[in-house]
Amino acid sequence: MRRRVTAAQGGFTLPELMAIVAIIGILSTGAVITLRRPQDPGHGAIRMANAVRECARVALERGPVRSDVALALGSAARARLVVKPLTGSTAQDVTVEVLEEEDAPSTAASWGPVSRFRFSGAIRVAGYRTSGELTRGLGPEVTVGTDEVVAECRPNGSVDPMTYYLDGDGSASERARVVVLPLRGEAVAMDGW
Repeated sequence: MRRRVTAAQGGFTLPELMAIVAIIGILSTGAVITLRRPQDPGHGAIRMANAVRECARVALERGPVRSDVALALGSAARARLVVKPLTGSTAQDVTVEVLEEEDAPSTAASWGPVSRFRFSGAIRVAGYRTSGELTRGLGPEVTVGTDEVVAECRPNGSVDPMTYYLDGDGSASERARVVVLPLRGEAVAMDGW
């Protein structure tokens, strides 16, 4: 006896299966693009610029440092951006830190991390200038070695002017820079040096 297959028992049609496969393909492509870590200096410059903006925002939100603490530390900075090369590696940590004061009458304070990310070595801060240079072609004034590079962010939202030079594989096509303008901590990510 032959069994007859009706439309209700037939399953998915070919166009329906093709549509499902296409949707899964589109979603997986989006996930791969989103989750992939960018390995070019342009993306690194954008991350660095965002860290500068975060530093300015945190300093503005947290408000002024007590005058006695500022006098003891020699600085009124509420937050800072630190680029720290890791020992024995080409990797660098970029950290936004905030100043936490102890209760009065103590004038002691310590820096605590707010956020941190790492340049793995494929991208690195190769050097910097202690001025916000929009002019193309200058290059770094100081090369980043083993010492930390620190930019201070003040409670009025201003940031130390700085130009960070990021490098990929060393070629001119794999370079970017972040220009930090002092007023309101605006940072601009740009291609090339």
